[in-house]
Amino acid sequence: MIEVISHADAGEALRRMHPQSPAFETLRQAYVQMREEIISPSPRDPNTILAPGPKLKVAQWHPDVVIIRRRVGSPAAAGFESQFDEDLASKLHDYMSKARVRTRWGVIDDRVREVINRPPPPPKKSDLDQILANMERWRWVPSNLGQFHIWNNLPEYMTRVVQDGAVIHEERIIIGQPDTQTPVFSAPMSQVVFQPEWGVPPSIKINDLLPKLQDGDFDVLDRRDMRILSLKGKELNPKRFNWDKVDIRDVGIYQRAGDSNPLGLVKFLFPNKHHVYMHDTNNRALFKHSERTFSHGCIRVRDPQKFAELLLGKDQGWDKKKVESNLLNWDKPSNKIDLIRPIPVHNVYFTLIPGEVGKLKRFDDIYGHDKRIAQALSGVPVQRIAANDPARNQQRELDEAAPPLVKKHLRASGQKKSEDEDDD
Repeated sequence: MIEVISHADAGEALRRMHPQSPAFETLRQAYVQMREEIISPSPRDPNTILAPGPKLKVAQWHPDVVIIRRRVGSPAAAGFESQFDEDLASKLHDYMSKARVRTRWGVIDDRVREVINRPPPPPKKSDLDQILANMERWRWVPSNLGQFHIWNNLPEYMTRVVQDGAVIHEERIIIGQPDTQTPVFSAPMSQVVFQPEWGVPPSIKINDLLPKLQDGDFDVLDRRDMRILSLKGKELNPKRFNWDKVDIRDVGIYQRAGDSNPLGLVKFLFPNKHHVYMHDTNNRALFKHSERTFSHGCIRVRDPQKFAELLLGKDQGWDKKKVESNLLNWDKPSNKIDLIRPIPVHNVYFTLIPGEVGKLKRFDDIYGHDKRIAQALSGVPVQRIAANDPARNQQRELDEAAPPLVKKHLRASGQKKSEDEDDD
């Protein structure tokens, strides 16, 4: 604060205390501009109002197309701004659908012009709150992301590998469901595991396996190629447990490597208290969905081989051939490769990121974090916000469903605690 008071430009001194990311500055400028727009709305530019005109089809050229492009967010290459192309047709169709007006795909007529002429809705306080929530998140991100790091933006369903500030690889990801959310945190990746075993998550243990084991169906684990391991890696017989008393969440249950294993051929470990990691999957069809919340908390990667090639190539000089040979080596399950230099992994939650010049790209607040941050910043007690947190509610449900804890029994049986439970 002394630096602010003594500085010739107090505003500049305050700005230096902000996160120095260009994305934060973009959000700050958007916040200032939106706040001004709420206080003093700017008049509509008459040059952006379309007069009645001819019916246009895809591939035709017309000056109206330039204005429509700007309104629906469909940029074009230089010299082609006034051509009606298929990308604009698709975005215009979505725009009209949101306006609840039926039109033919690939046609611009006076009905379309009428909707385009409608003034955009004025910004609301909730829009300001969303920008503020995303600005606040930049204060939580480490100031040093790492020269070589992994950036998982959860609402965008995308992972990026970044080197020296430039994105060298990006790919689709699948994240946790709203009631089994992927947590936001940073941790160093330390290990790549080929042909991994899967640590069965607590929700499946309690809701699926426990009732069968309590009914005496001890073959359920064999049918699913699962086994119980002790702390020393010894396989334990399910008959030795009193399933009416044992807390199954503390029992290390694993599915062996194989075609049915939900982790696929490889997983990427960055040890953390959430037991969350990145991995392959045996259900790649799910990547075709635009909204990809299907996991129990971990992050599934669409092209894990390319991901492994980048990481192990950077860390240990591996080539594509060496990665492939390890991916397909069924004779060596749980083949753990320790990274020489841990790679920072950042699971972040940005619903607003810089897009075109002067604009922001917006993503759905799938977990409701924007709303909770806005409540906290407005003074709502943290206890009240936490009471409605889905992760806490899920934990409460699991606690109620599990048998009473018998810690003495757990210590005596010497079960193996899973370090990689939490996904399917």
